[in-house]
Amino acid sequence: AREREQAKAPRSAAPRGGARARASGASGARTDPHGARGVGWRRADRCRRPICEAGPIVGCRGGAFADPGGPQARGRAQGARRPRSQPQQRQPTARARRGAAMASKPGVMYDFPWEPMGNYKYLLLAPFAVAAAAGLDDSDDWCRHMVLLVLARYVLAQLFVTASRIHAISGKHRIQKRGVNFEQMDREDNWDDFLILQALVMTAVHWVLPGFANFPLFSWRGLAQCALLHAGPTEFVYYWFHRALHNHALYGAYHSHHHKSFVTEPTSGSCHPFMEHLGYTANFAIPMLGTWMLGGASIGMFYFYTCAFDVLNLIGHCNWEFVPARLYQSVPLLKYLVYTPSYHSLHHSRVHTNFCLFMPFYDWLGGTLERESDGKTWTSDKLQMEAMQRTYEVPDAVFLAHGTDLLSGFHLPMFFRGFAKNPYKEHWLLYPLWPLAAAMCAVFWAIGSVFTSHVERVNGHPVQTWVTPRYGFQYFLGFEKRRINRLIEQAIRDADRMGVKVFGLGALNKAEHVNGGGAIFPKRIGEGLRTRVVHGNTLTAACLLREFAPGTREVFLTGATSKLGRAAALWLCRRGVRV
Repeated sequence: AREREQAKAPRSAAPRGGARARASGASGARTDPHGARGVGWRRADRCRRPICEAGPIVGCRGGAFADPGGPQARGRAQGARRPRSQPQQRQPTARARRGAAMASKPGVMYDFPWEPMGNYKYLLLAPFAVAAAAGLDDSDDWCRHMVLLVLARYVLAQLFVTASRIHAISGKHRIQKRGVNFEQMDREDNWDDFLILQALVMTAVHWVLPGFANFPLFSWRGLAQCALLHAGPTEFVYYWFHRALHNHALYGAYHSHHHKSFVTEPTSGSCHPFMEHLGYTANFAIPMLGTWMLGGASIGMFYFYTCAFDVLNLIGHCNWEFVPARLYQSVPLLKYLVYTPSYHSLHHSRVHTNFCLFMPFYDWLGGTLERESDGKTWTSDKLQMEAMQRTYEVPDAVFLAHGTDLLSGFHLPMFFRGFAKNPYKEHWLLYPLWPLAAAMCAVFWAIGSVFTSHVERVNGHPVQTWVTPRYGFQYFLGFEKRRINRLIEQAIRDADRMGVKVFGLGALNKAEHVNGGGAIFPKRIGEGLRTRVVHGNTLTAACLLREFAPGTREVFLTGATSKLGRAAALWLCRRGVRV
């Protein structure tokens, strides 16, 4: 009632800040705890939507590397309420998320048949493992090879995902700087459906087609035949099939699902509707069936073709350029035979161009090659050169986090994308990884240094999350405090040397018993420090104090004994404001 009366009163009688301070109090500011304009990390577990205008480039949905003791968490624990001007946003329902993940006008056979099974779809691969383990396999050991082939394809995908999300590897030469949001990550959750589909189709052909069995282990002649059949019929058919998918009707019914990923990740290349994958599978079977008909099929051919195909597909969608431009300059014919990440990135950014599968020769032949205004220079050549010549972008702000328990290390985005994009919690599937987690902890302790985990853009400002290579329990070991503080201090010095404006200390990196809430670092570094060292409490207090109008002489403040309230009260008193 008092707030409503103050809202009706003239501005001079009720200065800004009184009601705001009351609404915030001990729970923090009415905005995000790190919500200074251009400097911010929303607690990712508050909502499913991305925190930035373009979304995080690589993301963990909060928990393992967030600030579990941040002001918002305390505010929720104390029953804090949002002011009327900021109503609670509703969580998007599963149905709404599914609608956002689909094509604009989903067509017939859009969903995979096993979609209702959820994660139980992996049981479709169980008969292969059972047959291989129980000795029920045929003379070709077909089931065993299918299991190994699927595992090999998973490993390849994981390697590319890891490389594309490690900032030290891919950050400098990233093609599209815009981020990947959580809606895209949800949409691409089922990227591996094609692995199940192709394993089932290959097995069905093996059982049904007479003579499609008893393969030799390896044949060089068969590999050459397979490569030629791919470069000829498969690339040709794919090119025209792809162009047909960009027809208005087919694009709206199927292919727009794939093109919702404007900024691609390695696994984006396999995210298509079921009907589209059926067409691809039939086309990609041409080299293997053709080689078999020519008498050159072998077990090695299946591994070679599927794995080589996956590698090229992952390269095209990885969104970072690592192919040396000099290689294509020294061998000009090569750029007609194998595309680059920059080449296919143009297809996602400009859509109706660069349609080829892996060989730009077909775009050159079909007149769909993206060129510069002079009509000669390939746009992909220019984009590739620009990406290779880039330097690391200096962030405006850095947030320093750390691990919680040992398994939280796998919540880093560079590991398991499906695990990292959800709020952190222990999962029984991770328990077998305890030995690896312990080894990783030992390596971090021995030779670890602060590294970049996330790269984001907040209101157009580049923001990064750095990680101290320590876990929660280590902050309570007396002999570790000095080493932890040394790591944090070196990270602040590095950020200051780079030109970072704000350096935020998260979770136990700002613990009072470790470094006095971070106060020791500006004192150690001295007056030459240009970077502002903050943490959630100080930054929230700063956001709160910015709400006070000039000329305010009296403020009613609740929660004055909390960290935030105490800081705000002392700041106001020092400036002659009655609190």
